[in-house]
Amino acid sequence: MRPGRAPALMRMPRGGHRSEGDRPLRLVILASFRRLGEALFAFAGGRRVALTMTLMLLGAILEGVGLAMLVPLVAVLADAEGRASGTIASLLAQVGISSPFGQLAGLLGFFVVIILLRAIVLMARERALARLQIEFIEHERLCIITAVARADWSQLSGLRHARVVNALTVNIQRVGGTVQLLMQIVVSLLMFAAQLIVVLALVPGVGIAILVFTLIGAARLWFGIQRGLRQGVKIGRAQLGLTETTERLLNGLKVATAENAQMAFVQVLADTSTEMSAGQIAYQRELSRFRATVSAGIGLAGAAMLLVGFWTQGGTPTLLAALLIISRMAGPALGIYQNVEVFATLLPAHTEIRQLEQELRTMQVRAHDGAVDLRGTVRLDKATYLHADGGGIHDVTLTIEPGEIVAITGASGSGKTTLIDLLASLLCPQSGSMHVNDLPLDGALAPCWREHIAYVGQDAFLMNDTIRTNLTWGCRLQDDASLWRALEQVEIAQTVRAMPMGLDTMLNEHGARLSGGERQRIALARALMRRPFMLILDEASNAIDIETENKIMMRLAAVRPRPIILIVAHRTETLRACTRQISVMGGRVIEDRVRLPDGLCCQPIRVKEV
Repeated sequence: MRPGRAPALMRMPRGGHRSEGDRPLRLVILASFRRLGEALFAFAGGRRVALTMTLMLLGAILEGVGLAMLVPLVAVLADAEGRASGTIASLLAQVGISSPFGQLAGLLGFFVVIILLRAIVLMARERALARLQIEFIEHERLCIITAVARADWSQLSGLRHARVVNALTVNIQRVGGTVQLLMQIVVSLLMFAAQLIVVLALVPGVGIAILVFTLIGAARLWFGIQRGLRQGVKIGRAQLGLTETTERLLNGLKVATAENAQMAFVQVLADTSTEMSAGQIAYQRELSRFRATVSAGIGLAGAAMLLVGFWTQGGTPTLLAALLIISRMAGPALGIYQNVEVFATLLPAHTEIRQLEQELRTMQVRAHDGAVDLRGTVRLDKATYLHADGGGIHDVTLTIEPGEIVAITGASGSGKTTLIDLLASLLCPQSGSMHVNDLPLDGALAPCWREHIAYVGQDAFLMNDTIRTNLTWGCRLQDDASLWRALEQVEIAQTVRAMPMGLDTMLNEHGARLSGGERQRIALARALMRRPFMLILDEASNAIDIETENKIMMRLAAVRPRPIILIVAHRTETLRACTRQISVMGGRVIEDRVRLPDGLCCQPIRVKEV
C-alpha cells in the first residue's frame, strides 16, 4: 500500500495554543522569565533560595580571593630576591616571615586553604542546585497530574490528551534543561562578576575595557534570545504534533495494521519530523556561527586587553596576574553567551506547562469537607444536560431505590450515556437537580458520591501490570480472599488459577494477554472489589458469551447488600436479571417499567410522549 495523503484523522495538527497572542516579543520573554522565577521561588521558599544564593555568592567570592592571591605569588616568583612587596610583605613580616622561601610557603599555604574552602563550597552548591532542579521538576509533574485528577470531567473530556502527555514527557524534560541552564547562567554571571572586580582592582583600565566589551556583547545577545524564543515555540508546536500523531497510531494500531494502513501514520510522522529537523539544523547553523563569532570576539578582546595593559602597566607582576584572570574569564563569558540562547529556546516549555496547569485548575471542583452519608435513594428532578452538538437529555425525572437492577435502553445517540454520566456525577445538571439520600448532589458533594460508585465500560480499562494490581488499584480491600471471591463472582477464578503466576500474572498493555470477554470479567471483578453502592455496567458484558453472562448476572443479583446496578445493554438476554427498564429516546425518558422475572415488562411507572 502506498501511503498517499493521510486522512484527516492522521494529519498533524497545525498551529498550537497561543495564549501570548500578539504581544511584543520583549514582553513575552520577560513574562516567561518572570513566570519561571516565580515558580522556582514559590516551590523552594525564601529560605532555601537565600541559602542557594549564598552558596553561589560564596563560591564567587572565594574564586575572586583565589585569583587575587595570584598577584603576590607572581610577585614573589618574579622578584629578583624572591620576596613579596607592598602590603603583602608587611603582613608577612608582622608574623615573622621574611625569607623568600617562607614568604612563598606562607602564600601557597593560604592559597591552598582558599582552594579547599572553594572546593567544599562548590560541592555544597552543586548538590543544592541539583536537588533543587530535580525536586522542582518532580513538583511540576505532580502538579499537572494532580490537576488532571481533580478536574471536572465535563470540562476535562474536551481537553486534548496529547497536551497532557506532551507536558508530562517532552515539556517537563525541556523545563529541566531550562532550570539547569538558568543555574549555570547565574553561576557564570557571579563568577564573571567576581573576576571582573578583581581585574578592575588590579588594572582599572583593562577592567573598564572588559566592561565595555561585555555591555556590547549583552546588546548583541538580546537578538539571540529573541531568535531562541521563536525557535523554542516552533519546536514546542512540532513536538505536540508528533505526540498527538504517535498517540493516534498507538490507539488505532490494531485497525491500522488490519487494513495495512499503518504506513500512513508513519508518513505523517516522517514529514513532520523532517520539517522539524530541517528547522533545528538551520537554527544550529546560526547558533554555531554566533558561538564562533563570540569566541573570536573574546580572543580579540583578550589581545586588546593585553596591549592596553602592557601600555599602561608594563610587564609588572600585577599585569601578569591580571592576564591569568582574564584567561579564566573567557570560560564563564563563553558559557553565558552559549547558554542564554539555548535557555531562551527551552523557556517556552515552562510557559506551556504553566498555561496547561492554569487551565486545569479552572476545571477543579471544591470537595466537601467532613463525612456525609450518601447511601440512599437516588433522584433526578427535571434534570437537563445538553452538549455543544445538541445531544444530551431533557427534563428527566426518575427515582432509583437501593438494590434496584435497572436497565437503560435506547438507540445510539438517544442520551443513555449522558444519563449514566449524570447518575455517576461525572456531569452536573445544567438545570434541574440530583439528590442522593435527600442531599443535593452539587459540585462539592460529587467526589464524595463517586467514592460509592464502580464503573465498568465497554472497553475494559486494564493496566500493563499483574492481575492483582489491576484488581486492587483504588480499592480498600487488598487481601487474597477478597480477590478470589470477586473472581468467582464473575466466573473467571478458574481461568486465573490455571495461569502459571496466578494473581501475579502480567496482563500486558490493555490486557492484551486476555480475550475480550476475559478482560471485561477482570474489570467487573475490580468493580466488585470496591463494594460499591451503585454499580454501572455500560455495555460491560457485550464480549461475554450469553451463558457466562447469565451466571454473572445471577451472582450479582444475589449479592447482599445488593448495590444499585445500572445496566446499559442492547442484548435481550442481558436484561433478564433487571427489575426495571428505562427507555430513552431523543434525550427523554419515554418508558419506565417494572420487569417481571420472566423478562416481560408491565406496570409503566412513567410514560412520556416525545
